[in-house]
Amino acid sequence: MHDVNKVMLVGRLGKDPQVRRTASGKTVANVSLATGRRVKKGEGWDTHTEWHRIVVWEKQAEIVADRLRKGDPVAVVGELRYGEYTDKTGQKRHTSDVVAQSVSYFTARRDQPASIPERAQVEEQPPF
Repeated sequence: MHDVNKVMLVGRLGKDPQVRRTASGKTVANVSLATGRRVKKGEGWDTHTEWHRIVVWEKQAEIVADRLRKGDPVAVVGELRYGEYTDKTGQKRHTSDVVAQSVSYFTARRDQPASIPERAQVEEQPPF
């Protein structure tokens, strides 16, 4: 039996992608993705928002940073990764990130009305 670590999320960006270069020169973009789920609240329904940290590498990171902005709808497929670090106050912190293997995005074409979406997909394996 083979193990599987696969995450699929569809949501909206919570802020513009944050791009940087690592010490070794690799491009990485960090993206905040919001997904919502409906929950019963009294006689009605409410939406509960979950926030996900997405990490996008290399060429895919450059494209995401160039084309996506806060509020854009995005579909991400990737692997769940856990980590930990010590913050400035000495507290140990734990992280959970989705390392993107593919990102599909739906943005309005600049020469068309916003209601006509352009679908694009970029696939690239992370560099590790």
